[in-house]
Formats: sequence, C-alpha cells, structure tokens
Amino acid sequence: LGTRTLQGPVRVQAFRGAVGSSAMTPDSATTSNEAAGESEPPSGLAPRDAALRQTEEQLEFALHAGRMGSWELDLTTRRFTTSEYCRVVFGLGPDDPFETVEDLTALIVPEDRQKRQDAIARAIAQRTEMEVEYRTRRPDGSVGWVLARGRAAYEDGRAVRMAGISMDITARRAAEERQSLLIWPESKPTLGFF
Repeated sequence: LGTRTLQGPVRVQAFRGAVGSSAMTPDSATTSNEAAGESEPPSGLAPRDAALRQTEEQLEFALHAGRMGSWELDLTTRRFTTSEYCRVVFGLGPDDPFETVEDLTALIVPEDRQKRQDAIARAIAQRTEMEVEYRTRRPDGSVGWVLARGRAAYEDGRAVRMAGISMDITARRAAEERQSLLIWPESKPTLGFF
C-alpha cells in the first residue's frame, strides 16, 4: 500500500473485510467534505475503493467455492470474528453466538479440544502455519469434522492475532472411514479359493 496526503480533516471508517474482520485502511479515509455529503472523494479514492471491493468479492467467491470459511482470532481479547460461510462450516446460522474462543470451544468435541489448543500453541511458538482437524458437535446434534488452518501475526515479537480458514471435511472423513473398511490388511488370512 502506498501513502498519500489528504487535504482537510480526515475521518477513517472501519469496514468489514472479506475475511470477516474489522479493519481500517487508508483507502477507507474520507475528507470532511465527503462526510458532509459532498460528492467528490479525494482524487484516486473512488477507483481504489472499487478495486478493493472487487478484490474482496473475488476472495469471498473463491472461499465460498472452495467451501472455506475465514476467521480471525484476537489473541488479546479472545474475540473470534468469522465470515458467514465459516458459521455454516460449524452448522450455525447468522444469529447464533460465535464471537469468542469460548463459543468456538463449546462446539468442539471435548476429546479434540486439547489437540486444537496444542496446534495453536505450537504454531505461535514456532512461527509456523497452524493446521488441525477436529470434530465438532453441531447445534442439530450431528458430529462434523473441521480442518482449520491459520497463521499468527506478531507485534513487537508477541503474537497478537491469528487468521485463517476452516473447511467442513465431514464427507472426506466419512469416505476415508468407508475406504479403510474395504481394504484388507496384508496379514488377513486368505480364503481357500484365492
């Protein structure tokens, strides 16, 4: 991102990005004239805003096509922000509570909670990508599988947030289970006519 100087008082607006997080960018800045309803934004802002919106739409389309939901976790406040499709991955509707680590943890099968926490701690300590698969208990009572991938962001050497994607891998895990039942181990005795 480049820098630019704006004339007059500036108001920065927060917006909800494609990855489901609130963010402030220089491109969301408006002059006091624009805030007052005057039509012309500072030179160059309109094309940048349009390009930013297009990029966000493309990202959201690609994530949805890949059946991935995006999320961001503030490691200080423990606030968990998700895209709409991320909620679908966990079997949630748009009004279901899903804003904190505690909301997320409540959906994870108890036996898999530590595995998820260990993956996060390891990724932060080693400054690597986090990847973990775990089971969830959906509000309708069904059990699903989620693949979560993410990476931490650091400020002054300290992890402050983590962002990533979550995928519903329930169908894949069921197919793997069925396949494992069809494969005969080499040590299995053969029948006399083989």
